[in-house]
Amino acid sequence: MDIASLSGLVRSVGASPRPATQPARPATPSSSEHSAQAEASSAAAQDIKQAVRQINREITHTDRFLDFSVDKETGISVVKVIDRNSKQVVEQFPAEEIVQAARALGKFQGLFVRQKA
Repeated sequence: MDIASLSGLVRSVGASPRPATQPARPATPSSSEHSAQAEASSAAAQDIKQAVRQINREITHTDRFLDFSVDKETGISVVKVIDRNSKQVVEQFPAEEIVQAARALGKFQGLFVRQKA
């Protein structure tokens, strides 16, 4: 499996299960909605675990490995493709520039809320 197909798999794993046009759920879900959310979350977690296992099987024979993490400031899931020998990041999903932009927007949004209040 090459890096291009890995990036497609990583993007599909990180994709939102809810279409953008679907309205947001109420702030206080009913018990049946809570149960459905828990089941969906569990299913999504299982899908992610399975995808990670598949990716790890595919890349064990390469000179690269994947590092999965969550950015502390933004909560964005980050996947890095790292060279085993040099330990340098070959590729990152989403790109570091996107993560930095999200951090900056979060800080700006927080500043705006504080000034408005």
